[in-house]
Amino acid sequence: MNYIKTTTLASVVLGLCLVFTPLTVQAQADFKIGVVNLRDTFEAYEKQKDDYKKLEVEREELQKGIDEMSDTITKAKDEYNAQKESLSDEERQALQDSIESDYSKYQAEFTRRQKDLERRQARVADNILRDIRAAVKELGAAEGYHLILEAGKNAPTGVLYFSTTLNMTQQVVDYLNAKYKKSDASYQ
Repeated sequence: MNYIKTTTLASVVLGLCLVFTPLTVQAQADFKIGVVNLRDTFEAYEKQKDDYKKLEVEREELQKGIDEMSDTITKAKDEYNAQKESLSDEERQALQDSIESDYSKYQAEFTRRQKDLERRQARVADNILRDIRAAVKELGAAEGYHLILEAGKNAPTGVLYFSTTLNMTQQVVDYLNAKYKKSDASYQ
């Protein structure tokens, strides 16, 4: 009797599985997944390129000031070395103190400018990544995606393999660049 109940129960479960399997397969077929390589998207985004060009111009300007300070210190050292034999101990010490003071100011200014530039670079990167994430979200919603994963050759994302048919990186890049060109044209 137990054997008949167990067999009947197993048959019912198997029958239900067979009945509902087509629904599960159909639901999976309607599930839309995409994959985006953030690094490739970041590098191909025109706004990123423009923003980093602006940063490079700023860096060059900051470097000019640092170079001028360095040249002033180098000249002072050269003058000191040329004159030190003819200077009194007090004059020699005063010049050494002045050079050391200028060098300390130089180091402090160099460090300040370096940190300022690093903060600007981080801000640009954060803004670009924010744009990319917003674009992925907008495209995902507009195109009916259920899931969009980050993946890349060297990105620690947990995605080990994906078909290239799922790769929507270029679509995101095109969307971002079109949106950027449109907003950039409105500023001109």
